[in-house]
Amino acid sequence: MQPLVAHRPDARRPLAKLGAAASAGVLCVLGACGERELLVREFVGRSMGTSYAVTCVASADVEPAELERAVAAELAAVTARASTWDPTSELARFDAQRSTAPFAVSSELSELVARAISFAHLTGGAFDPTVLPLVRALGFAAEGGEGEVDEAALAAARERVGVAKLRVERGSLAKLDPELELDLSGIAPGDAVDRLGATLDALGARAWLIELGGEVRAHGTKLDGSPWLVGIEVPREGSEFGDELLRRVELSDRALATSGSYRRARAAGAQRVHHVVDPRTGRNATHETVSVTVLAPTCARADALATALLVLGADEGLRWLETQSDVEALFVRVDGERFEVRATPGFPPEPDR
Repeated sequence: MQPLVAHRPDARRPLAKLGAAASAGVLCVLGACGERELLVREFVGRSMGTSYAVTCVASADVEPAELERAVAAELAAVTARASTWDPTSELARFDAQRSTAPFAVSSELSELVARAISFAHLTGGAFDPTVLPLVRALGFAAEGGEGEVDEAALAAARERVGVAKLRVERGSLAKLDPELELDLSGIAPGDAVDRLGATLDALGARAWLIELGGEVRAHGTKLDGSPWLVGIEVPREGSEFGDELLRRVELSDRALATSGSYRRARAAGAQRVHHVVDPRTGRNATHETVSVTVLAPTCARADALATALLVLGADEGLRWLETQSDVEALFVRVDGERFEVRATPGFPPEPDR
């Protein structure tokens, strides 16, 4: 793996330029003071419709194959729970059923939905897991869309959005509106990264860097004691992932997530619409912020707040961030060929190295 992970928004998200096929590598380093030999293990693959990359430092008695199998198994479990594009997932089956009766789900999914609702309340509705009908109405569902936006369909979709229309119990979800649909793509990838970190910890990893579709979390440091180094890409339409870096960030025991509106967009008559919808209005935000990168203690928190802050934009978002003590953010606005960057006071500066 490259020492620098190029962070890309998902159509939002950054990623190291690694091969699509899964692979694994091992680097041996002798531990100091008579410690057991430490190995750097690296592997990449595909899951949840995107790429992932893992680098971890572990003792020699931790088998690389065991680490790789555990990561793949955890990602498969997350997909089976929270995928919107796999029709057999728990979430997709809940969305498909048109009933207000309680729908049995795993405790992991109900807990994730409960956390998503808490972020909806925290952000005043800028993050909302019930936004899928609006995304469909704007033409950004799996089946795609073209032509002008159907205003009547958009208004009807707006009536089906809102976390007040959803009830969550441990092990079940219930719709108060049978047409309600959930989309956890703004939090599930970050949650998956957090779960992968816990998996590596349980298997004895000393330190690790995990990237899934641009969501990144780091624990500990590299073997030389320096923080992991992550790159945030320039939010330029038409660019390839990782082509041009806007900023490098040193990362240790923190998570980083980016949301951007510049990759998934389409013409709708005289309008240009994109996939980032303001759940409060049912429309695209009118501000000029095109990318937001969030630094937070967990990847799920960074993921959800990056989505919310992209909806809010720099002015409103920076005011809201004054109420949060554990989050830093960097906003990017495009003005022609120029990029205007605004950040919270605690967002890390460009490192010297």
